Amino acid sequence: MRRLFKEMNAKADLADGRGFSIQGLLVVAEPRLMVLPDADVLKLFRAGEMHMVSLHLASLANKQKLVDRLAQRPVPLQVPPLPKG
Repeated sequence: MRRLFKEMNAKADLADGRGFSIQGLLVVAEPRLMVLPDADVLKLFRAGEMHMVSLHLASLANKQKLVDRLAQRPVPLQVPPLPKG
């Protein structure tokens, strides 16, 4: 099922000069999902994963709303340090 994903980079420049980027984000490629063989779709459904795919696609549709909300923050978003180990 790995062929279902594509790598995406996202960049947002806010009106106040702040910006952020995400590199190497894996997202479901809708065109690939639409041509997935029925047997594979049934496997996703039976495993309870089709629901997660639907939620993932819905969340991608909200990315502009997320950028707009970030733009309304008075201070830059603080990224926590990576765990040591």
